[in-house]
Amino acid sequence: MKILFLHGWHSVPGGVKPTFLAQHGHEVINPKLPDEDFTLAVKIAQEEFNHHQPQVVVGSSRGDGVGTTMMPSLFSRFPRPEADIMERIQTRERLREIMGQPLPTVPKKIHRQLNAKAIEFIQKSPLMFISTSDVKGRSTVAPKGDPAGFVQIVNATTLRIPERKGNRLLMSLQNLLENDQIGLVFIVPGTIELFRVHGRCSILLDDGLCASHAARGKPALLVLQVEIDECFFHCGKALIRSDIWNAASWPSSVAVSFGEEIAENLMPMDESKFIEEFDCFVQDRYATDL
Repeated sequence: MKILFLHGWHSVPGGVKPTFLAQHGHEVINPKLPDEDFTLAVKIAQEEFNHHQPQVVVGSSRGDGVGTTMMPSLFSRFPRPEADIMERIQTRERLREIMGQPLPTVPKKIHRQLNAKAIEFIQKSPLMFISTSDVKGRSTVAPKGDPAGFVQIVNATTLRIPERKGNRLLMSLQNLLENDQIGLVFIVPGTIELFRVHGRCSILLDDGLCASHAARGKPALLVLQVEIDECFFHCGKALIRSDIWNAASWPSSVAVSFGEEIAENLMPMDESKFIEEFDCFVQDRYATDL
């Protein structure tokens, strides 16, 4: 394939990317484009295109702008490799170079057990999220919600979370059978800070224990017991930026139809009937089967 490769800022012809393409059997036209004169760079690229008539035009960073300016309708037809669009951060050193180091005092907020403020926060939290992953590292995050204080504080290093009826996909629970590592985030309405826990989780089944976590007259189906490795308060910047507790900032609500979501994959014979019936089923479960 004949490729016109337009290099980026402070690059030269024959760089890593065009060389890679050439080594894999492509004919690469890689003209030198001046950094200081964008108009001239576009002119050179246009002349090379007219002369060689390549099948594909690829631009790296600034070269992308040159190609788009030269022929927007043609250039936009060709998807650009991700490596030509952005840098992929792959080392801790590079990450720290960009993001910087924490203040020496910041890591001191991390504790190995709950203190009084953490206990108060968990007792006032009606909503939390748990993060799990399987042995291959495939992760999921799931919400857990009940009246405030639904997570039991056994002691300063142990929490218990009731497991109730859901969709029975059991993504989080099955992950925990393979990998007991768990992350928790607790939310208190009106509070901009969050509370985070990292630990190890066991899935427990005991009639008395499940009964002690009853809600709306129903015992828990299972109980997740979390042994805390570390815990800390997360600063309020994310919630401040989101303006989450300001009702005036909220967008309109989103009407989610599980009937539509399922029909998209299931393709039922009578799609509209299926959607209507399934959405009615979901609303009934919301009202009667929490």
